[in-house]
Amino acid sequence: MRRKSFLLIMTGLATISGCGKDNPIGSITTIENPVSLKKVTTGVNFLFKFGSFGTGDGQFNAPTEVDVQGNRLYVTDFLNHRIQVFDNNGNFLFKFGSFGSSDGQFDSPDGIAVVGNRIIVADGNHRIQVFDNNGNFIFKFGSFGSNDGQFNGPISVVATGNRIVVADFFNHRIQVFDNDGNFLFKFGTFGFGDGQFNRPAGVAVQGNNIIATDFRNHRIQVFDKNGNFLFKFGSFGSGNGQLKGPDELAVQGNNIIVTEFSGHRVSVFDSNGNFLFNFGGFDPDGVAAQGNKIFVTDLTNHCVQVFEVVP
Repeated sequence: MRRKSFLLIMTGLATISGCGKDNPIGSITTIENPVSLKKVTTGVNFLFKFGSFGTGDGQFNAPTEVDVQGNRLYVTDFLNHRIQVFDNNGNFLFKFGSFGSSDGQFDSPDGIAVVGNRIIVADGNHRIQVFDNNGNFIFKFGSFGSNDGQFNGPISVVATGNRIVVADFFNHRIQVFDNDGNFLFKFGTFGFGDGQFNRPAGVAVQGNNIIATDFRNHRIQVFDKNGNFLFKFGSFGSGNGQLKGPDELAVQGNNIIVTEFSGHRVSVFDSNGNFLFNFGGFDPDGVAAQGNKIFVTDLTNHCVQVFEVVP
């Protein structure tokens, strides 16, 4: 069972109807107790949200990840087995994909990265699929297994320069490929030491560094471009700078944005891992940033929420 399938069952997703008007979001940036939603300070303003539960255009059944390029937002619609594309104001543009294992089909798509004219999707069929910017299938790579270039739950993907970096969740490792899907190298094994993982869930690139969330070790690990361990930050807890199930990542300038699905919040750190602020009160999963805006998928409320960073 893949990670998000487990989370959906545990949270009773099917009973949640969508982003309600009373969803406690907005200028909440430090939550000492996510249950009581105690507001301590401010660091973001809520701008708007879009989406609701359903199968129609612009509706979602568990939106997991999001990426942004130019004036487009790309969202993985996990249980509708498709990708939906919106403009930056949340207006539906088009969709692609359906349930299945053929080329261009998905079994619960999760990670997504958009670079140049390519859309790269981590598919529950234990593969990566690459599409053009109109959603037309180009090629795929990967299969189920633990050998080099194989996957057991590819869950997050980032593309930069001439590399595609994939978090291989149940193989407890990060794999790096060239732009044609050829395996280059891997790093990480199961464990609790530096450079080891207990289910890496998110991956991002900042400068020459590769950043990965270590989901069950409740920490973030930072590596150089060759996969050599540099440093880590975070520990289990709900205090500032602590993490509960760190999930996805985004880079915004010198800042690192981390979603905490189990902590019901988003935490922001500088590039050295120093805590800056957090906000939440919902079930964040995927995250992307553009300029001073942060886009967050709200998994169990079936919508995307958009925030603006306050200087």
